[in-house]
Amino acid sequence: MRQHSITRGLTLVAGLAAVAMFAVRVYTQAPPDLAPPRVEISSPGIDQIVSGVVTITASAVDNVGTAAVQFVLNGAPLGQEDTTPPFSVSWDTSVSGRGAHILSAIARDDMGNVGDSALVPVIVGTGVNCLRRRRPGTAFLSS
Repeated sequence: MRQHSITRGLTLVAGLAAVAMFAVRVYTQAPPDLAPPRVEISSPGIDQIVSGVVTITASAVDNVGTAAVQFVLNGAPLGQEDTTPPFSVSWDTSVSGRGAHILSAIARDDMGNVGDSALVPVIVGTGVNCLRRRRPGTAFLSS
């Protein structure tokens, strides 16, 4: 908060000598930060096939500063919130199982504003044949 003081004086003269003084204090405050941070998963890419331990990275920007990024796997938090750029987390894909998974990231700033990334679908497997072939009219199944 900033304080500004304004002092004004007035002297009256017409046979009488009088002095009037007044002071006004005006307090101004910076406008609140209402802008959410922007976050984007940098790696892995959309529809990328992954296996083993994968490092997920994200970039986040904010008009004041990004406080932290929480990575999300299939709607649940993945690891601890990362408070130090570059933002990243390790994901052991063997725990999640083969098949399709959805990654995302949530960034927050010091004012509590929250922004989320686009969803990034990835496939856990080992190469081109990581999913079994499907019959027409059926869904993909992981083995």
